[in-house]
Amino acid sequence: MPAPLTTGVLRERISDMEIGDYIATCGIPTKGYFAGTGGKSELALTGSTGEDYTNYFWYMIKVSRGLLIADRVVMHTHSWDSLNLNKNIQGYLQENEFEEGLTIFRRSLRGGVAFADEYGNLSLIDKGYGAWPKNNEWDKHIVNFPKSKIQLGRTLDDVFHYTNAYTWCQETPVNGQVNSGGTTSTGINTNRISRGKQYDNANSLFAAPSKLLDPLWGFRPVFEYRE
Repeated sequence: MPAPLTTGVLRERISDMEIGDYIATCGIPTKGYFAGTGGKSELALTGSTGEDYTNYFWYMIKVSRGLLIADRVVMHTHSWDSLNLNKNIQGYLQENEFEEGLTIFRRSLRGGVAFADEYGNLSLIDKGYGAWPKNNEWDKHIVNFPKSKIQLGRTLDDVFHYTNAYTWCQETPVNGQVNSGGTTSTGINTNRISRGKQYDNANSLFAAPSKLLDPLWGFRPVFEYRE
């Protein structure tokens, strides 16, 4: 059974998890969601095109206290707008009955609003230093996932599989941002931030129309909870 190539271990309870550990999830976030694979097949690393992703299992990785991030984009060819309509962007509270007393807030990652320069300041041009503000969750928890938590000889992409698809994030980009193709971001109110995929570089940031439907853009769940 393939798993994120961290130095952590597969857990059966969230309350037992430490940073780098992972847990198999399946179905929708209700009773039995963290009961393991449930006899289901693993979701493709490229995700699924629709709600049938709930018929498979994937992994959530613990990256910080009270925070789990999916090891892949689980649902692609869904626009930011459609994800937002179904409360998958800003998120919603979801009771989990499998582990008593555990309440999960299910949402998308925060990925920044612009590029960062070498000093951590806002930049409208990609200088290869990730996104601004620098404490955004993509850079903090994925790009800077501890190297000591990755198996020897493996890469960050073996943990989070970010090269398979862009991850839709919550933010709207700042006006005037220049994308990788050299074009300036326009229609600021209808563009949204996505991270990953481009150049096979975890640092990459891209602004795309919120209505975009594309197999290279998708939803990567985040589960936030109180320990």
